[in-house]
Amino acid sequence: MEAGILTKEDPSHKQKAIYSLTPMGVDLLPVLANIGIWGRKYLPVTKEGGANAAALERGGPALWKEMRSALRRAHSTHGA
Repeated sequence: MEAGILTKEDPSHKQKAIYSLTPMGVDLLPVLANIGIWGRKYLPVTKEGGANAAALERGGPALWKEMRSALRRAHSTHGA
């Protein structure tokens, strides 16, 4: 939150908080995708564990752009 990647809403229930990505947080998706792709290539992972990184690698920047748009829509409703 201090870095501006997330926002936190405190609803009336004291044991619950709602976290949302800010636009800056959404823009980290390509970075996180590349870290996952790198990890799948260089670290021991199971087929199941590397499935998301494999999908991100296959989809490439076009998929990441779609995902960022979806994240922006989903998180804009929470005040991000």
